[in-house]
Amino acid sequence: MPADEADIEIELDDFFSNSGLFGDLEGDQAQQLMNWGEAQILRFAERYEGDQFMDQCAEFRRLVKLINQFVGLRGKLEADRVEAVWSGMVQQARSLGYNFSERLIHENLPAEPNPEHDLPMVLRELDPTGSPAKKEATPKMKIGVTQWTLDQSGVEAVGRAAELGFDVMQIDYGQFNGEPPLHQEGLKVAYQEAAKAAGIEVIGVAANLFNDVSLIDPEADHTALILKMVNTVDGFCDFMYIPSFNASEMKTDADMQSTAHWLNFMCDIATPLGITIATENTLNGEQQLRLLEMVDHPALGVFIDTQNPVIWGHNTAEIVQTLQANISRQFHAKDGINGEMGNARLGAGDANFSETLDTIISLNIAGTWISENEYGEDAEARAKADIEFIRTCYTEQS
Repeated sequence: MPADEADIEIELDDFFSNSGLFGDLEGDQAQQLMNWGEAQILRFAERYEGDQFMDQCAEFRRLVKLINQFVGLRGKLEADRVEAVWSGMVQQARSLGYNFSERLIHENLPAEPNPEHDLPMVLRELDPTGSPAKKEATPKMKIGVTQWTLDQSGVEAVGRAAELGFDVMQIDYGQFNGEPPLHQEGLKVAYQEAAKAAGIEVIGVAANLFNDVSLIDPEADHTALILKMVNTVDGFCDFMYIPSFNASEMKTDADMQSTAHWLNFMCDIATPLGITIATENTLNGEQQLRLLEMVDHPALGVFIDTQNPVIWGHNTAEIVQTLQANISRQFHAKDGINGEMGNARLGAGDANFSETLDTIISLNIAGTWISENEYGEDAEARAKADIEFIRTCYTEQS
């Protein structure tokens, strides 16, 4: 086949390990979509090679994410949002060369959503031959790191993350602490080229600028900024989380209402593009549920950080228990002592990291761990210890 075996393995690993592609479906349906996707990637491998094959697979992952959202959320989203996701799915499918009948799908969709019926029908129209997958999906566990806690910054941090043994990473959108914004001309491409050269994937963007730009200010209009951010992230990765600290920390009901308005707006424009939005904040579990009610958008996730809740006087494992159905599929692994963030090896600080990790494992919450520990000094040893600690915890639980 034209595609190199190593490239095929990389793309299959990326596909299987990205739980966000299947997160809105139940087990059997998620497995069905996973198996179908594997068969499609192997088909691409017969027709494309090199960069063209990898680009095709990247675009295909966006299609899978939209199928997942359309089938999994059709009964939860309002009609106009369903139509937006549907339109995005159709457009993405056609861009990949699929020629399927919208009319037949609409005619055969039951009024009452039923993923067991809906998913096979959509896949059948996309892939009339129904080629079976050649092997069971066996996801490889990947561990990542945050750009801003490394001993190098900017684009240079991408290669550094790979050197330290991380598989994936999150980057900051920029426009915070003087960093250039991702929409600056040429910057997104520079990140993409650096990631490709280093063999690492950027799987998330942090909108840390909202630590300075207040989401709780009722007079502020963030429409233009949010549109620019979402449009920039489109085609770069499929996950962006919104920190609510410092200038955006929610302390009153009015703060929550203002934040909820903007989170709803972000989800409205990001969901049709296959981008998941998550909130990271200082609230306890019950307050988080209240915020989710205010946002009133089923696509919003809650981003879990293992240490932050402890600093604000909460128990992280209890928050995970309360919000298990709403937790996003990326989490921050962080530990610290004496009230400082990320200054202790995982499991050695005050964050009760092991309790939180055990809770996530016991609840079968799939996702990718992203270390937000500090790697400014003794980076090699600290990174190796943290990576090994996470892998060991999962090995002991299996």
